[in-house]
Amino acid sequence: MRCYNHPDLEAVGICLGCGKALCPRCSQTTDPGILVCSENCGVRANSGFEMVNQIRQKTLNQNKVGGIFCFLGGAIFIFFGLFNLTKPHFFHLAIFLFATGISVIITGVMFLKVAKKSDHPTKA
Repeated sequence: MRCYNHPDLEAVGICLGCGKALCPRCSQTTDPGILVCSENCGVRANSGFEMVNQIRQKTLNQNKVGGIFCFLGGAIFIFFGLFNLTKPHFFHLAIFLFATGISVIITGVMFLKVAKKSDHPTKA
């Protein structure tokens, strides 16, 4: 691949702001180590990273809320499963509710594990 501005030189990377191929003379590196061709593209690339981090943070918050709701829902299923164990005609329903509650709680644990593991923001 050849440089966009200097076709006689081999490109070392692509500008993250505009997508042009860059040689060592044309490339600049921004603070988080992003390869760009100009300050304008650097600002554009950094704002893109900021948007990604905002979306990422919202997703992590949704994972936390989802995990908490899974715990609550699973507890309700388990409660009704245990409640129905006392009734002789609802044994199969009780087992089903109990197993569903356990699986919903496991799902909540996975939601919270993902949210906790990814809770470290990237450098923008």
